[in-house]
Amino acid sequence: MFSVRYEGVHKPSTVGGTASPTFRFYVDGEPHTIVRITIAGDTGAGRLDGVSPADLERALVQFGLERVAQFVEADEVPGEYTQTAQVVEVSNDELPHLLSLLLAKTCRYQLRDSDDLYCAAASEGDETAVGHAGLHQLAPTSSALCMSCALPSTDIVCSHLMHPQVTGSRAMGGVWNRTLAGALCDLGKPGASTAAAECRPGGHDCWERELSAEPPDDTVELAPLALTEAVDFLDAVWQLRFGTPLVRRLATTPVAGVVIPVSSRDDFKARMSDLCGIIEGFEIDDALLPPADRAVTGSLNRLQRALRNVSSDAADDTIDQLRVVVKVRTALQHPGRARELHQHFEKLGIRYPPSDWGRAWEAIKSRVIPCLTQLRDEVRLALPAPG
Repeated sequence: MFSVRYEGVHKPSTVGGTASPTFRFYVDGEPHTIVRITIAGDTGAGRLDGVSPADLERALVQFGLERVAQFVEADEVPGEYTQTAQVVEVSNDELPHLLSLLLAKTCRYQLRDSDDLYCAAASEGDETAVGHAGLHQLAPTSSALCMSCALPSTDIVCSHLMHPQVTGSRAMGGVWNRTLAGALCDLGKPGASTAAAECRPGGHDCWERELSAEPPDDTVELAPLALTEAVDFLDAVWQLRFGTPLVRRLATTPVAGVVIPVSSRDDFKARMSDLCGIIEGFEIDDALLPPADRAVTGSLNRLQRALRNVSSDAADDTIDQLRVVVKVRTALQHPGRARELHQHFEKLGIRYPPSDWGRAWEAIKSRVIPCLTQLRDEVRLALPAPG
């Protein structure tokens, strides 16, 4: 089993240098390789101005944990003990992702319902609680409240922390607050109960992240034209059933874009824009909708209501899956929503951050194509019987 523990910050030897978070790999409890995260040369010159050393260190810690997880994933962890650190430099190409970490906090206890955000770690005594999702009590929150909450980000919290309790309150004047009251430790350490905010790198000395060596579920290889063929087939069946095209006549760029290979985060972002341009280009004629639904906007919302009108709600889950795909694109384009990427990737069954953006794009396509096939089958069921 692999795990990683925090070795502290390596202080720069030059004035103005960046402190470098340092981690050590453990294999079956035995110490092995040291990894140090730093910013290469003049990377970020002018773009990190105004960023406090504490915020930059926090982002580098999160970036470093992503990278060490990728080492395990790729089976690139050396097997011998060493006191010499392996230095991982943040390159110019990776700087946009590092900057996004300054704005983001991922939390697996966030639950979004439409445009509203809820905390699923609400304590029993939370006076702001409004309901339940399974065994979790829910309370209203916001991205700003979540950022101010002392519960460490999901991407850096100790693997042994569980059952955090967060209490909400409303002060005079309507100001909302959320306060971390405590948590449990799977190993029975008292720190989680008394100071759960310190269950992070640089906090409790017992902090640890366990890492899985299992390959991510994003290795499916598809034919280059598989996605465009699925779109064309759905459009053809739609026209046969309803007499009008589903896919809006688009410029060549979005359609051609989805067959271009991906090798970087920027490529992935561009391909997601191309894909969602096609999905959001679905045109559903008012005549296919009940009168009460004709004012509905959004291609997937209108598609859902059109299919309900002619068949059933069997395609609802499929359309919800496509909504998550669109949310990935939205979070990539808006830095303020970068914190949502982990949640959306998780819903799609894809590990985040990806160790390989090309494989992540193949994984996205492997989720979208079955959705298009399912929609096509629902439309075919609504076709009149021959003869």
